[in-house]
Amino acid sequence: MANIELQAKQQQQQQAQTHGENGNGNDGRPLEPEELRRRSTETMFDSHVMMPMDILTDNRNLYCVMPFCDGGELFDVLERRQKFPEDEARYWFKQVLNGVDTLQKAGICHRDMSLENLLTDSSGTALVIDFGMCLKVPFLEEEAQAHRMQHQYQQLECSTPAVSAAPAVSAPITAAVSESVSKSMSGRWER
Repeated sequence: MANIELQAKQQQQQQAQTHGENGNGNDGRPLEPEELRRRSTETMFDSHVMMPMDILTDNRNLYCVMPFCDGGELFDVLERRQKFPEDEARYWFKQVLNGVDTLQKAGICHRDMSLENLLTDSSGTALVIDFGMCLKVPFLEEEAQAHRMQHQYQQLECSTPAVSAAPAVSAPITAAVSESVSKSMSGRWER
């Protein structure tokens, strides 16, 4: 009996190698960096979430190489066209929902979804970007911790303050936001 189980396990391992599982190519060898990049790019465009194509480091910095999205922000596309026909709006919205679904499955809440945070490319693909406001959402097995964290989540500011409704931005933050918005409008940032 043990011999049959061992043979079955060996067959599974051999099939996994020939079918490209565990990061291997179809011939069982590890994938070349170029193939890994190609596959990760395909996954990114299928998920509609921006992901780095490569990550590089030196002694002082970390560099993320991102794909070039030549269509700009979805906001700019809409601004140029003034409005989308219903079928095109559905086309874009489906991609946005796909991106949000991908994030939700990963336990991530974006909290700053806007047309400015969706990049497009010439092939008509939209990608969710700007994860600076994201939070990791506790899963059911973390329910006890979720109760403790719920109050903290409610205290955190969400969205881009410059385009938020006035009640959504608390008074102490409004002064800081007002100052940063006026600096960004005038182009004067202190370092």
